[in-house]
Amino acid sequence: MVCLACLRWGVGPVCPDCRSRLLTPPDRSLPGGLLVRSAWQHSGPARVLVHRLKYQGIEAAAEVMGRAMAPLLAGRPAVLVPIPRLRLRAAGFGIDPGPALAEVIGDLCRFRVANVLVPGWFGAGRARLSRNRRIPPMFSLDAQPRAPVVLVDDVVTTGGTVASAASLLPSVVMAVTATAAPGVASVEGSGSEARPTDL
Repeated sequence: MVCLACLRWGVGPVCPDCRSRLLTPPDRSLPGGLLVRSAWQHSGPARVLVHRLKYQGIEAAAEVMGRAMAPLLAGRPAVLVPIPRLRLRAAGFGIDPGPALAEVIGDLCRFRVANVLVPGWFGAGRARLSRNRRIPPMFSLDAQPRAPVVLVDDVVTTGGTVASAASLLPSVVMAVTATAAPGVASVEGSGSEARPTDL
């Protein structure tokens, strides 16, 4: 089987070498106290896996990342609300990472997925912008899901996108992402201990 990160033949969807370079970030706390937990640091093989899903539409990458994200919910019952991509970008790349990841986690944990956040059609590309130039996307709400809600996304960078989505949903208890870029405030006392990952 080809490793989804390095494209070499290996064991499982992620080879042992790439698996050894998946770094576990600490839990994060956004302004207002919203907890954000991420499976991996946004670097090395983890960053490649996000790009395989986000820009190449390789759905097997969603399965790998979703399996790593599922334990972050610690078994707590929740309605999963994916954070959607701008509509034109989702159409252009042929995939929407947030809903793809939420479906994997929902199947594994037997949680309902509620696609209630409605994105705009277009906006400025944010991936290559510096942190202070990023403008969080705006969403509208199609329906108010019952509590508790866990937001699902592929990457947390400044936390602006998660915060924008959470502002519409008073019942949000936490957010989970596949990767976390450095720079979002850590939860006091949280470490970077290894978490169980099924690859």
